[in-house]
Amino acid sequence: MSNKYRYDHRSQKHKKRHVFIVLIISAIVVAIFAIVILILINQTTKKIKVVSGPTEQVGVVTGNPSTSTKTVDEPNYTFQLPVGWHQIKNVSLSTVNYITWESFVPNATNRYFSIYSDPIPPTLPVNKELPVEAHGSTISFGSLSDNCANFTNSGGTKSIVPVIAKWQDVNFYCNSPNFADNQIGTGTTTAINSVEVVGPMSGAKHYFFLYIDRNSSPDYSILYSMLDSFQAK
Repeated sequence: MSNKYRYDHRSQKHKKRHVFIVLIISAIVVAIFAIVILILINQTTKKIKVVSGPTEQVGVVTGNPSTSTKTVDEPNYTFQLPVGWHQIKNVSLSTVNYITWESFVPNATNRYFSIYSDPIPPTLPVNKELPVEAHGSTISFGSLSDNCANFTNSGGTKSIVPVIAKWQDVNFYCNSPNFADNQIGTGTTTAINSVEVVGPMSGAKHYFFLYIDRNSSPDYSILYSMLDSFQAK
């Protein structure tokens, strides 16, 4: 009986040891499996990288016009108008004929461009003069004047009516009553507020270009680009 008792006692200890070993092995297997999963996740994450290219600002205007343009196609002429500008007026009377476009570009409003054609008011006053010259169906332009209030013979007093001024042999009416404005007009040495442009189909017609920029930092390159693209039909 004594020997049998010892045999049973050893069997119980052996079973407990076996269970303990199985638990240890299982824990080690689970740990290894978890480590493998973590390694795979880490490797996958490393493969997904954020690639940063050159930064571009889209649709942001900082006072300057967009470089994109659209074609304005009128019966007697075409020219390139900046995107964001829209026609706001079309006047056709026996005394005056013109179309006006306005800038609706954010942070670049208060800009207007008008093209006058026959008949053109010869006494329409401006603050600055830009001499132009026709070359067949296109035009070229010279240097823009300073505000005419600075070089007219007004005796240092504000005139209540526009006065005749001259810039590079081009006569024009100076906007003396409103000398603080910024209206730019075109003219030639032979005519006030007028340049004759000959189109291949429309023939000879007279034009006057008026640009108004009431921003604290006027951008005359807009005017220059529009004039440079002007083409009589």
